[in-house]
Amino acid sequence: MRISTVVKYLTFISTLMLLNACGGGGSSAVPSPTVSMSNASGSSIELNNSLDLSWSSTSAESCTASNGWSGVKSTSGFEALTLSALGDQTFTLTCRNSSGSTSQSVEVEVYRIVTGVVVDGYITGSSVFCDTNGNFVLDAGEEFVISASDGSFSVRAGVCNLVSLGGFDTDMNNALDDLLLVTPLRDSQAVAVVSPITTIASFMENPEDLNAILGVDPSIDLMTTDLVAKKGTSDEYDLLYEKGNQLTVLAYVLQKAMGDTGDTSEDAFSSITKVLEDNYELSEGKHRVQCVHRNRCGGCCKQIWNTTFC
Repeated sequence: MRISTVVKYLTFISTLMLLNACGGGGSSAVPSPTVSMSNASGSSIELNNSLDLSWSSTSAESCTASNGWSGVKSTSGFEALTLSALGDQTFTLTCRNSSGSTSQSVEVEVYRIVTGVVVDGYITGSSVFCDTNGNFVLDAGEEFVISASDGSFSVRAGVCNLVSLGGFDTDMNNALDDLLLVTPLRDSQAVAVVSPITTIASFMENPEDLNAILGVDPSIDLMTTDLVAKKGTSDEYDLLYEKGNQLTVLAYVLQKAMGDTGDTSEDAFSSITKVLEDNYELSEGKHRVQCVHRNRCGGCCKQIWNTTFC
């Protein structure tokens, strides 16, 4: 072999070794990971049902879950998650390698179906809805149902108070234009009553005091007890039924006296609640507030009037 050929061969080998040592001829960097997530359960899921998540990735060395779920996850997989909290929830997966990280999220709305009745007597034809923004108005996008002839309803709800607007009292044979009734919903509550008494509770700073303020057995759940169905079963339930009726009459008197056509009874119930709580606080919680009696309005009616108009 000629010397010139040997020199060329050695030069070629040296060049290849140098290129390999310096990374010449292209990059060896690992590409950033990619992540894909899919939700087979839909964007709205009923409480305590399953969210079926599946995911895959490329070039990932590890993956971690965050927000609505947690823990180290495989780089691809499937998981069924039971949704036990209401509201909008986000499920995020972040996958990593030596070049960095990539995240992907799935968002779902978790709701419940609440069944119940609207009562003063049974109120039919009222609009019942989940008041998601707390303004006591049926806004665009807020789902509603119309209460049936027996006052019953079944409505989709998240984290909110239930509101009933208007309707017709089948017991008293009265139209209830602009009557606003509210019930606060507990996190896990699926059965509810919307009544004048629950409306007072919704405006209270300490709704747990309601039974004591009204002087009724603390074991009676006023948020779920149908006082129309209980009427006639005991003197205590009869008195509660009458108190509910009288609260509605008092709220209506105040509402009409305000004179603004189209206004609901929100301000009236708010004024009644303030006086009830103030009187209970003054008594240091030692006795019920004698504001609503059988067949008449008690001494605090004047306070309610002054709270509303003075």
